[in-house]
Amino acid sequence: MHLRDELQHGPVVLIFYPMDATPGCTAQLCAVRDDSALYANAGVRVYGVNNGDEGSHQRFSAKHGFTAPLLVDRDLAVAKAYGAKLGPLPLINRTVVGIAPDGTVAYYKRGSPATTEILAGLPVPT
Repeated sequence: MHLRDELQHGPVVLIFYPMDATPGCTAQLCAVRDDSALYANAGVRVYGVNNGDEGSHQRFSAKHGFTAPLLVDRDLAVAKAYGAKLGPLPLINRTVVGIAPDGTVAYYKRGSPATTEILAGLPVPT
């Protein structure tokens, strides 16, 4: 996936989450799944991102029926670029980044904000 290609179709939300199959991460990504129609109607593409491997992502996604693809950021380069890497440790700080079609960061928040809050921070029709 290339971000610039995805942005041609509208805003993108990157959900950096610490680990597959943990309670907090499961709840966050299940909320994205449950609100997938809201994201789709707004023309927003959503991706989960962490440094887990592809097999772990596939099992996690299949178990919960996620609609958002889960991306592998093995060396945490993407997480670091968006300020979601947790200090010197190989860990991710739960962070949601909304990127406008022009490539600027339009929304940024730590934690698990509600879909309505995320969409309100993006240049999308409401």
